[in-house]
Amino acid sequence: MSEEKVAMRIQNATKAFGKNIAVNHVSFDLHAGEVFGFLGPNGAGKSTLIKMIMGFLSMDEGSIEINGFDRKKEYERAMSGLGGIVENPEMYRDFSGITNLTMYARIHENVPRERIDEVIRTVGMQDRAKDKVKKYSLGMKQRIGLAQAIVHKPAVLVLDEPTNGLDPVGIKDLRDILRKLAHEQGVAVMVSSHILSEMQMMCDRVGIINKGRLLDIKLVDELKSLAVGQYKFVVSSPKTAIESLGSAFDGKISDVTEESFGICAEKTEVPGIIRTLTASGVDIFAVSRTEGTLEDAYMQITGGGITVA
Repeated sequence: MSEEKVAMRIQNATKAFGKNIAVNHVSFDLHAGEVFGFLGPNGAGKSTLIKMIMGFLSMDEGSIEINGFDRKKEYERAMSGLGGIVENPEMYRDFSGITNLTMYARIHENVPRERIDEVIRTVGMQDRAKDKVKKYSLGMKQRIGLAQAIVHKPAVLVLDEPTNGLDPVGIKDLRDILRKLAHEQGVAVMVSSHILSEMQMMCDRVGIINKGRLLDIKLVDELKSLAVGQYKFVVSSPKTAIESLGSAFDGKISDVTEESFGICAEKTEVPGIIRTLTASGVDIFAVSRTEGTLEDAYMQITGGGITVA
């Protein structure tokens, strides 16, 4: 993304609950036309920051600018450029999707009927928009909720765990919609999720937060390339091979079969591994490398051994 336009700027955002600092001086820019993934373990501060962005929680310190407007000084103008879904979208079950959307659109100024029809097409609900919400699947509710969030053409769209409860088809459909909003319509999309494989396919950049601190922000491809990949060794005796490596690679060996094993290692460590195995009388038939993934990078940055949520 050349000449990136800053759609949202967060500077030194801080929030504490008693002595617990949930968000600790977090700063980053969100660019127009990108899907930005926000990753972190349970309790890392993801939802707290998102609720601060959405105006559901006040900040103890820091500032948030949306579309160039400081939220403290120009609240209405700043918030008019923001759309989002936190937890489940709220709708009237006995009304149709289009009725819910029309009612919601009245909150905002100058939303023409044509725009309502446009967002219904964008989220792929034109065939079911006149059905009552109580007849919708979770995926359909998410689509109408997304239509509500973008009906006023916000510069920034924030979604907290939007794939929760969706089946694989629903997740793919949502991913396609969000990437289209960002890449074709220039919306800055910020998404939190615990499904790392999905974030890898959905996002352009990701930020990783842990214990309230923002640890790193990089393009997805950059993080994947930095991640320590796994090397697969096809050998005469995996058991002997693992014993010969001793404790040097504790916790880094996996996928052990009768013919092979995997090991997470730096490229520079591989020659030493080969020498150790050869000296132990282990025949090596093949060595191959699996590309690092976003999950690998995430686990390495946060130190591993955590539950993502």
